[in-house]
Amino acid sequence: MSAFLGFSCLRSGLTLERALRVEAAAAAAARIRSSPSTCLAPLSGSARFHSQWTVSSCHQPRNPLLLQVIQPQWRPDQTRRQVRHEPQKRTLFGLNNRTVLTHYVHLPPDYKDEEGLPFQREGDLDLPATVRIFPGFADMTPARATRLLRILHGRRVAGTVEDPSLQVNTAMYSAREISRALEYLRREVPVDEVLNAGLRAEDELRELEANMVPREAGDEEVSAEGGRTRKSNEAAEKDGNDDNPRSVYGESILDKIRARNIARREAEERAEAERQRKEDEAAAQNWGGLAAYDPSLHRGLHPKQLEHYEAATSDLEAPPEVPRWRILLPMTAFAGAVLAALYMLASLAELPQQQQPGQREVLGGSLTQAQAVAAAITLLNAAVFIAWRRVRLWKYLNRHFVLDFVSPRPYQLLTAMITHQDPRHLTKAMLLAWAGALLLVPELGPGAFLATYAASGVCGFLATLWTHVVRGQLIYMFGASSAGFGAICAYFWLYRFDGFKILGLPPDPYEGLQGLGIIGLIMAFFALVPLVRGQGGGVDWMSHLAGMVTGIGCASLMEGRWRVAKEEEEQQQKQKPVEEGQRAQETLGGASGKK
Repeated sequence: MSAFLGFSCLRSGLTLERALRVEAAAAAAARIRSSPSTCLAPLSGSARFHSQWTVSSCHQPRNPLLLQVIQPQWRPDQTRRQVRHEPQKRTLFGLNNRTVLTHYVHLPPDYKDEEGLPFQREGDLDLPATVRIFPGFADMTPARATRLLRILHGRRVAGTVEDPSLQVNTAMYSAREISRALEYLRREVPVDEVLNAGLRAEDELRELEANMVPREAGDEEVSAEGGRTRKSNEAAEKDGNDDNPRSVYGESILDKIRARNIARREAEERAEAERQRKEDEAAAQNWGGLAAYDPSLHRGLHPKQLEHYEAATSDLEAPPEVPRWRILLPMTAFAGAVLAALYMLASLAELPQQQQPGQREVLGGSLTQAQAVAAAITLLNAAVFIAWRRVRLWKYLNRHFVLDFVSPRPYQLLTAMITHQDPRHLTKAMLLAWAGALLLVPELGPGAFLATYAASGVCGFLATLWTHVVRGQLIYMFGASSAGFGAICAYFWLYRFDGFKILGLPPDPYEGLQGLGIIGLIMAFFALVPLVRGQGGGVDWMSHLAGMVTGIGCASLMEGRWRVAKEEEEQQQKQKPVEEGQRAQETLGGASGKK
């Protein structure tokens, strides 16, 4: 019973305290309404924004029974950033110094654009957060992402997002990175950018007006013609000499902003006209000797070329989420089918040792089979190289003649072998093709050479595809270097135990370097050395190595037929003098019988 009475008294006390607080608050509000010194009169102009933020930012009094509303005294020569009050937010462990500012009136006095403002309370970004915010940006590190987001958030609060004079602090970031960062900030950290920009514009105009007051009071200029004095244009406008005033209340803030934008645009047009004039003068002059390169004179792509360039560029911002086996399985199956077809072609092709001497020549004896095959490969690669110089064809060449590891197509294993964009790359690949054709075609024939050439290129691309897809690296590749290396290594594998002399060296009686040694040198210089030195990008050591191994494998498969045909040819060469002698004796015997 005593516990029940105690609980009832406690509840009655809380109710009485709440009622007393309500009555005290009502009495304080009545005193505020009746007092002329604390009456809340409506504010005019831009002071309303400042009053709103000042009231919301003031601290509450210690006595909860008193309610006070503070009305700041506004002076025209005072900006919002000079009279604002910083709000304090308290947490369980004390004052929180990582407050995310979103209003212009809370901007710190020591704010700098290159440092920005914190955009989150957790501090800097880590690697998972950076990847989540900037998917598909391989160069974006947590430090770079944090700095970009801080700068952009500071500009949103300061109202300088579109200020061109501050773009130098974000010049190292691309337009896509800046756009992605702004999209994330506008989604996660809401800021009224229009209001902040307007408040900043008003503060800037107020500072300009304050600087113009001394000049209006005593600045007079003496004209050179008659010696009479006149005031500056700004003072004349302030005196009301405008013949066509826009408003009876004078020039508004929007009119000043509009005038400033017009002046800025006119200055940009004058600068553009001056730059165009300098370009025309430079083009009209007859330059001789060496001259310094001026990047500003580069006009860039033609609008039509830019249109084709954008059409040839993928609109994917990030690679699609595709399992690796869905990329590797179709490519591997297609490569296996191509290798089987090439093996059948090489098996059915006739070897040169089985052909008649007249069948080994093309175009009436002007070209050999090796020269004709090498010339055909060169013409095909040159045609595709010239096609890359036509901008309107980029859309089709990028889609069908470049092996990309994001969404590869199986037939790109073949078409990428005839693609070259650099003249030096094309020259090196064609030198390898000519060397392989001149060496291997006389031994195995055109069919076996083409099968070896294509198989080496396909296996080289497939090996590189497996290497980079398993590692999760997104690159693209093209070229015929692996095919040329495969054909050359196939020839030296057929003569792997024979000696080869280079420019007559070494002299007799020494034998030359064996074919195995030449294969080892080729692998060392064009596959192992780039691997050890870590030459990525331009040198695809994996493709070279796979092409060489494939060429050796093709030579091993055709070596049996080749040796049989070689032995038959040698026997025919040995029997040829005997047959000629017998034919000569028969001719002489027939002549003596007639006598």
